[in-house]
Amino acid sequence: MNYSKGKQSVLLSILFLFGFVAFSAAQNRIITGNVKDAVSKEDLIGATVQSLISSSKGTITDIDGNFTLTLAPTETELVVSYVGYEKKTVNVKGLTKVDITLAPLTKLIDEVVVIGYGTQRKSDITGAVSVVDTKDIMRANASSFDKALQGKAAGVMVTQNSGQPGENSSIRIRGIGSISKSSDPLYVIDGLITNASSLNSINPADIESLQVLKDASSASIYGAQGANGVILVTTKKGEKGKAKLNFSHYTGISEVPNYFDVMNGDEYAGLMSKAWANEIAKNPEQSDAFKKVYDAYLTDPNRQSVNMPRLLTQTGLKQDFSLSATGGGDNSRFAFSGNYYDEKGTMINTNFKRYSLRLNSEFDINKRWKIGETFSFSRIEDRKTSQLGGNLWQSAVITSPIMHLYEPDNLGGFGGPDQTITGANDKSNPFAEQSLNKNTSQNNRVNGSVYSQYEFIKGLTYKFNLGFEYSNSYGNLWAPAYFLGPYGNRNNPTSTLTERNTLSQSYIVSNVLNYIFTVGEDHNFNIMAGHEAVNASYNYTSATGSNFVSDAINVMSQAQTTNAIAGEITEHRTLSYFGRFMYDYKGKYLFTSSIRRDGSSRFGALSRIGYFPSFAFAYKVNEDFLKEVRQLDLFKVRVGWGKTGNENIGDYGFADYIQGPRESRYVFGTDQHTVYGGTILRSFGNEAIRWEAAQMTNFGLDINAFKNSIQFTAEYYYKKQDDMLVKIDLPRVFGRQNPDANPWVNIGQIDNKGFEFNLVYKKTIGDLYYSASANLTTINNKVVYLPNHIPIYGSSTITAENHAIGSFYGYIFDGIFQSTTDVANSPSQTGNPQPGDMKYRDLNQDGAITELDRTIIGKPTPDYIYGFNFEVNYKNFDFNANFQGVQGVEIFNAVRQSIGLGTDGSGHDNNRLRSVQNYWSPTNPTNSQTRLGVSDAANNTRTSTFFIEDGAYLRLKSIQLGYNFPAAVNKFVGIKKSRVYVSGNNLLTLTKYSGIDPEISSWNPLGSNIDWGAYPVPKSYMAGIVIDF
Repeated sequence: MNYSKGKQSVLLSILFLFGFVAFSAAQNRIITGNVKDAVSKEDLIGATVQSLISSSKGTITDIDGNFTLTLAPTETELVVSYVGYEKKTVNVKGLTKVDITLAPLTKLIDEVVVIGYGTQRKSDITGAVSVVDTKDIMRANASSFDKALQGKAAGVMVTQNSGQPGENSSIRIRGIGSISKSSDPLYVIDGLITNASSLNSINPADIESLQVLKDASSASIYGAQGANGVILVTTKKGEKGKAKLNFSHYTGISEVPNYFDVMNGDEYAGLMSKAWANEIAKNPEQSDAFKKVYDAYLTDPNRQSVNMPRLLTQTGLKQDFSLSATGGGDNSRFAFSGNYYDEKGTMINTNFKRYSLRLNSEFDINKRWKIGETFSFSRIEDRKTSQLGGNLWQSAVITSPIMHLYEPDNLGGFGGPDQTITGANDKSNPFAEQSLNKNTSQNNRVNGSVYSQYEFIKGLTYKFNLGFEYSNSYGNLWAPAYFLGPYGNRNNPTSTLTERNTLSQSYIVSNVLNYIFTVGEDHNFNIMAGHEAVNASYNYTSATGSNFVSDAINVMSQAQTTNAIAGEITEHRTLSYFGRFMYDYKGKYLFTSSIRRDGSSRFGALSRIGYFPSFAFAYKVNEDFLKEVRQLDLFKVRVGWGKTGNENIGDYGFADYIQGPRESRYVFGTDQHTVYGGTILRSFGNEAIRWEAAQMTNFGLDINAFKNSIQFTAEYYYKKQDDMLVKIDLPRVFGRQNPDANPWVNIGQIDNKGFEFNLVYKKTIGDLYYSASANLTTINNKVVYLPNHIPIYGSSTITAENHAIGSFYGYIFDGIFQSTTDVANSPSQTGNPQPGDMKYRDLNQDGAITELDRTIIGKPTPDYIYGFNFEVNYKNFDFNANFQGVQGVEIFNAVRQSIGLGTDGSGHDNNRLRSVQNYWSPTNPTNSQTRLGVSDAANNTRTSTFFIEDGAYLRLKSIQLGYNFPAAVNKFVGIKKSRVYVSGNNLLTLTKYSGIDPEISSWNPLGSNIDWGAYPVPKSYMAGIVIDF
């Protein structure tokens, strides 16, 4: 009986236990979710998800950022954490699915950046290095990354020289660094040194990181090539894990942002009729034949008005397709990408196409040894403006609106300048030239490297790298036979073809030994030593043929006459040894020193070797005195000095240059008709020339606060560049020579100094993330010394001691002569000034306007460059905008000089700006415009302050609005992630400048910011999509 009761008790207990478990199971719930980066929307792999009240209950996200967790009824909050991100508590009461985003915490302070032959934590850098976020490069939707750098980094001035598709930008780091040679920075792509011409072959989507080395302490490791700064680009590598496939595409349209306000046919003909009436009134003997031409146009019922700038332009179209795959296993990693970019320009018959492939891979042979390679191929096809000499856009702007555009009876079918108009013989029909002529080119470029890295002991590694670059370009300038009129000097009586072929190759071998170790617990060392050898060659040939059998077959073999054959072969070699010593004590006292020994074949035996040392010191003050300030994450002061060089002189400048018999002819004795071939001395060499030297001192301050949400950097730099390479005039005893034949000498000094400031603020509030950044740079450029203190003069500029390079030089405009009495009482000047002509200031008070009254009237280098960027992300939406501008700079408006006056010294058949309708007259005594006439006897068009304008501007460089589709939508269509966006470039410009665009070419330091009327940089409107599979 007792036994039976016991069995019943056990049975009841078991039933009670199962009931309790079932009841408990009924109360628990399963929750699923996804964790992403709040900014990039990338899935976070391995994020920790835990119950707030039971930390032992948790999980980690999988390779797609997903997690599954079982929670008790009382567990209503989750704690989500990930290394480098802010920890987040999420309320999941009543939820079975949740999407979570985490905000980055310390990315910018702890990230590893490339510094040249190595890497370093950003917080430990002792030099001036700017890191450009690759997201900002992608958002610009630019054909090449150089165009995307505007406004992104302090101290870096980027100028887009032209709106021609595929055209490179000019980049100046901390000012202009040379009088006569290139001021371009050194470009290093995946460890391979390249030049600016290769930038448009790189797909911006392939870039993983981009750093700018701005001071000599960081750039001196590149020695004789680092004087103008260094831009380091690293392309994407694969990572261990599941393969990722990405597809992106955008398409859009472009348009000319503005046009010069020129006259139409009636306005122009009416104005010129009045101008000739004024001329005849002053000089009754003057023929009225030209006036009758304009009067006849005004009475012609079939007259047509030609607006050449609008006729030459069109709506441009651009499209980009990119496909990439990355991944890796336990012992290998890879990244592959392909790109097609196609842009039709805003000027007719201009375009740019790029096809590119890239493969980067790396393999671990064992735990100590790994090998890898980088490989890229690109093909570029483009068609440029094709006027046979001159500036097509400038020609279009000044073209008379009463020109006969078409003449069916002419060879080619186009008309030209009116043969009855004096001065028309130097004009053309730009529309005809761009329609008939073809200026095309193709470039195939292959570059890459193979490398092997071996770790002998912990921290001691040796890396061998063999790199190469091969570039072959073919250019074709074809002009069929055409006739525009008897007064058109741009006629082409016989078809002509010019072919150009360029082959450049370079090979680089480097050996780098690096040892990272710690002594005790506090002394950290990073020592590097290396060797590098470069061998580069350049081969150029060109030929011109004419009088083709048929214009339908434009190949050189069909030319009946072949002439103008030219060719050039050069070689360049460098041999370098370098080393770097880095030390820190407890991570707060940081010291870096480097030295490089370079030998270059571009210099003679007397000065072929150069040494380029540097040092830098940094102190993290917050590790000692400011420890109690908890809001302060970093307070670092830096000081550095270094020496770098510039060897961009071209090859063989140290040697006498002999020109061959095809370009030189001799006659002897009394027979002046028989010509003999021979050689001549084309240029004089100088064995003593050496590289331009640059010494820079840099002081820096880095402050990060409030969990790195505020980041501030300030720099002061002083760059002294001496031993400038300039050509000096030789005495006539050497014979009459072309200026290019003069020898190079190292004489001259330029100083650049200024301040840089960069401020970043980031904040995450729930689903809202926003950031703002701004940078400002001051630039004080001054020429300190020139040979014999003699200035270098340009047509409108002067480079003189104690002034900015390429300063504008001319007369000070002092108003308009209002009467004959005003003319008589003013200093005398050349020509025959009349009421309505310009008067100039007599600076030397000698009673006459002469060349001695010219002075510096403006400068092309800005006092300030700046940029600021905004980014806002809310849930699935993202928005960003980038602004860029310059301040304290002038522009010489040469277009206004040509067509902006009532009197015209360059040919009265030029069109005019509509502002000329406000010309001076006795009844309109204005001081803003000259009288109306057909000549410029008083030299109103001479360089003066009348044509100098404020060149400051603020531009909205890019703006973008995007939407990330929810995970459920992506899952439904079978993809991992997707985003669509709309964007625009150059949509808004605020400026006082009266021209089309205040962003003027700066490639020539002796003549920058002169607006001759370049191919306008367009506005663009785009839409795109990004898909991750």
